[in-house]
Amino acid sequence: MAYDAHDFAAFAACVTPDWVEHHFERESRLEDLPEMMAQGEVAFPDWRTELLLELAEDDLVAMLTLTTGTHAAPYRGLEPTGRIFRMYQINIFRIVAGRISESWVMVGDKGGPFQQLSEPAAS
Repeated sequence: MAYDAHDFAAFAACVTPDWVEHHFERESRLEDLPEMMAQGEVAFPDWRTELLLELAEDDLVAMLTLTTGTHAAPYRGLEPTGRIFRMYQINIFRIVAGRISESWVMVGDKGGPFQQLSEPAAS
């Protein structure tokens, strides 16, 4: 996957110029990704996403994924913990002319990397 490889050009080739990704209380656009990818590449050098399930209907594609990574460098103000996060996601993509024009992301009940890594480690 282009995002896992931190390959902005490959990712940009898969989406429309006006692509928007809807998260909980924010949205991401193509111009936001280079910085996000760079931060992720440093903080989680072994970031990996596994596709668990994919469904398609009309112009929509839904994917269930599992992403993991080891926190090796500062991330959003959080010093490295050396801990591994596990993040289940449901992603829904709207496809227009063979490219992703819009996406929605739902993160599993344990939250994303920041939420998991900022909590005290289980004993």
